[in-house]
Amino acid sequence: MALFDMRSAECRHIAKHPAIHGKRILGRGDFSRVYDDGDTVLKLTIDRKSYRYLTSKRRPIGNQFPDVREDIGIVGSIGGNKAFLVRMERLRTIGSNLAYQDLIADLEMEVCNNIDYTSGCPKDYADALRESVKIPKYSIVADSVRQIASFCVQAKAHPDIHLANVMYRQSTGDIVFTDPVMDREIHAQSY
Repeated sequence: MALFDMRSAECRHIAKHPAIHGKRILGRGDFSRVYDDGDTVLKLTIDRKSYRYLTSKRRPIGNQFPDVREDIGIVGSIGGNKAFLVRMERLRTIGSNLAYQDLIADLEMEVCNNIDYTSGCPKDYADALRESVKIPKYSIVADSVRQIASFCVQAKAHPDIHLANVMYRQSTGDIVFTDPVMDREIHAQSY
């Protein structure tokens, strides 16, 4: 079941919001869309945990996390779920950086592919994340992954680390975890 069907009446109504009306979609996920906004992007999401990851005062901080410029807030609802809009820095896909691609793909296989998202608790997932970054090749992202693990426990979120959710900041070359958490309830609604 597609929750985020831009042809639905709810989505067409949200697409008329002044901040995103007429703007080009740069990316799309199961529960979000990213719109071109010049030097920044606008992220529209129905995933409460992803929204909280971007806007909470307790969110992870550091060079490997996105710079949120404005929390626009609730702009409607889709499928009974609140739709949130956030303006954030424009990042680049990992693209041809094979070292980053391999690093994130290995981390995904190490942790996320071994997680049963239909059962368990965020603490189990956080423990799996914390264990994985003890491996030396993950040292470049170890502190950030530990922060994501702590956020997962605090927010009752689940890790969602994979290539589509990790980008890089062109000005510094930093890996940036753009959307490494998910709301299991939203995920369950779509399957």
